[in-house]
Amino acid sequence: MDNATLATLTDLGWAHKHVAYSEVGFVFSRGALLKSNFIVAASTALIAVEIWNSLPDEVSLIWQSEWNIGKFLFLLCRYLVVFDLMLALYYTSTAAATIKRCERLFAAGLVFTVAGVAIAEIILYLRVFALSRNSRWVGAGLVIFFVGFHGTTFVFLATIVRNDQAAMV
Repeated sequence: MDNATLATLTDLGWAHKHVAYSEVGFVFSRGALLKSNFIVAASTALIAVEIWNSLPDEVSLIWQSEWNIGKFLFLLCRYLVVFDLMLALYYTSTAAATIKRCERLFAAGLVFTVAGVAIAEIILYLRVFALSRNSRWVGAGLVIFFVGFHGTTFVFLATIVRNDQAAMV
């Protein structure tokens, strides 16, 4: 199991440990909800500072270059986390949201997180493939690893989201 899968499942385990299901839906402990809000707010601040610090270098080195798959994946990976954090900030701080809406937002956040990790790993796999001088064997191995790791991750993700929906009914 790769680190992305482990991190996602660990995060899901934390969420399931601190959330109880009842007839009215999710019941969060006050401490868990407060901790979740602080973590999301701190993550948002960290991403904002990181983007602000590296924006001049990004503009001069990335934005000026011609478009290719590497540039597209880099920008997608870099800014997908902003949408992920905005979504997490919304569903952890909105008290008036319905249970169905929270469920959809949580599922969308999980998909964004897993997709962001998958995109980052595609970039790393492309670098390994380039360092191998475009070896077909290395490329085939990387494709098998990627499909195996992330196929498993998306199957687990779909199972968890489906089970959460069944628990809500």
